[in-house]
Amino acid sequence: MEDLKVGILGGGFQGKSEAFWFAKRNVDVMVYEISPEQRNKIYEEIVSSTKRHKYEKYIKVTGNLEDLSDCNLIIENVPENKAIKFKMLSDIEKVVSEDAIIASNSSSYLPTFLADAIEKKDRFINIHFLGVSWGIHDLELIPSKYTSKCTLDYTFKLLYDVGFSPIVVKECPGFVFNRVNGMELSNLFRAMEQHNLVDVATLAKYLLYPIRGQWTVAFIDLLGVEISKALIDYLYEKFGDRVFVSDYLNGRVERNELGAKTGKGFYEYPSKKVDPTVLIKKPIRNVKSDYNKIFVNNVYINQINFLLALINKGKQVYMDSTDTECFKVLESVNKNMYDKLVQNIILTNDYPEKQFDLIIESKILPFEQVVNSINELSDRFGKDVPIAINTPIYKFKDIAEASKHSSEKIVVFNCQKSFICNTELVRSNTYGKAIYEEIKKFIIELTGDCLEVNDGYTRPLMFLLVTKIFETIRCLEEEITSRDNIIRLMQKEEILRDADYMGLDKLKFITDYLYDVYGQPFEVPNLLNQMVKRNKLGVMNGTGFYDYNLQK
Repeated sequence: MEDLKVGILGGGFQGKSEAFWFAKRNVDVMVYEISPEQRNKIYEEIVSSTKRHKYEKYIKVTGNLEDLSDCNLIIENVPENKAIKFKMLSDIEKVVSEDAIIASNSSSYLPTFLADAIEKKDRFINIHFLGVSWGIHDLELIPSKYTSKCTLDYTFKLLYDVGFSPIVVKECPGFVFNRVNGMELSNLFRAMEQHNLVDVATLAKYLLYPIRGQWTVAFIDLLGVEISKALIDYLYEKFGDRVFVSDYLNGRVERNELGAKTGKGFYEYPSKKVDPTVLIKKPIRNVKSDYNKIFVNNVYINQINFLLALINKGKQVYMDSTDTECFKVLESVNKNMYDKLVQNIILTNDYPEKQFDLIIESKILPFEQVVNSINELSDRFGKDVPIAINTPIYKFKDIAEASKHSSEKIVVFNCQKSFICNTELVRSNTYGKAIYEEIKKFIIELTGDCLEVNDGYTRPLMFLLVTKIFETIRCLEEEITSRDNIIRLMQKEEILRDADYMGLDKLKFITDYLYDVYGQPFEVPNLLNQMVKRNKLGVMNGTGFYDYNLQK
């Protein structure tokens, strides 16, 4: 755009990413960076990169604020510190013209709060970039109570014209993206620190965005550990004990282990330059389990992906019947998957020989029914066959003590629809070692990895998944923006479909149970309670957060 010149305050990871984005679209950019060392790094990145070198003519770096005087859009990217932000915003207003838009890329501070730093408040707005360095086009555009309609409309059009997809979001702490993800990350630390469900080495394997394959704590390392700490502290101030303040995370900041920028965070980096290959999860290949003949009992529709993984790996999958409510619904909502499964599942009626390598039991609730089902399987197939129970709740210890099947022949794991890459295997000293190692190989063969977690009333994934679902529901409840906009901002993760596939009544049952055990973050949102009361239960009855055209 010939009439656009962008001024960027702060040349850190985010500021640099924005500069390159605009430069690639032939927009002149002036980056203000107070640190001479950081200014040199920006130039080095431009010169050393063959992709970025051609944009050199569009990017200028300066330590003089006056050089931004002719910019008509200013984007502030300084640290999440009130005093620093207020001074920077106040100083830049004195430099630019009265018509210039002044914006902040704050990840948490409310724009109405930040607008107090300047005199002409109607031209201030928050532009929250989600991840320009990864090529994410969506961003949150948050007006303050002072922002004029003219400022909002002009900024929206300006960003749209250079390739962004702005989504207008109502002002609230953390907005959508950081509110949901910040709470999710904080509560994964809660699972580790407060309830000892996982160690840090395993925690570092969890995926925040399964679709993009990005590791959870690598996201913290990329942005800077101190930024995540500031966000979580701020969310705790606003939302209380729904958010967990992590001593482990705070310790990283105290030791100056801030991620890629310092060479060490949750991972160690060979240099301070971010190497994306360090952060991409690579599935483990060439692992082959001896478990090939599998009997599956009580499968739910939110566990169908695991069933499909068995088929795709060439396992012989046996079931008593595919003429169940679960498969009837699947036929309506995903005919291709339904056809593949029913064509490959072997019905036990047709095969009288019933010696299986492994039994998979997927009954979730209630506890007594889980135990009764294990006992029936034990009577039917014998006490020597391994039984793997796919459940997000209940202690292995309690299941083993209540059932009559040998505890050395029972294992507990957790696999959910969109998070099959986060399949968890519960550790226990009472497992038979050989069976445990074979189940571990079996999970790795199917999913590319295995997350070994400690025994508890739930799994760490539920702290991650429930927080994500519940905060998304609360954003809907508070009308922060539309359902479809929220999903776009969460990078098309199927958050609310995951809830529908879990079953909203089952989700409420699970989280009511977990709230009695753990308290937060399992307090059920009002909107979810209301939907269950209105019999909007998800995919199994045709309506939840989405409507499903089920065959009659």
